[in-house]
Amino acid sequence: MNLAEKVIGIALIGLMALISWNLVSTISLQQEILTIQHEQKNLHKDIDKKLQKIFKRLKRKANK
Repeated sequence: MNLAEKVIGIALIGLMALISWNLVSTISLQQEILTIQHEQKNLHKDIDKKLQKIFKRLKRKANK
């Protein structure tokens, strides 16, 4: 192997390492985003339930 082939080999190994690291970090970010979206849906449901209770109480007080 001459020097040019060694440099190209090292560059390719570095490139493959960066690509695999990027894929791992992308997958972990995707998982975090999915959990955040799931939590946001649950929070939205909870907020809707609490708002409905508040509106019912206000209607009861208004009818009295």
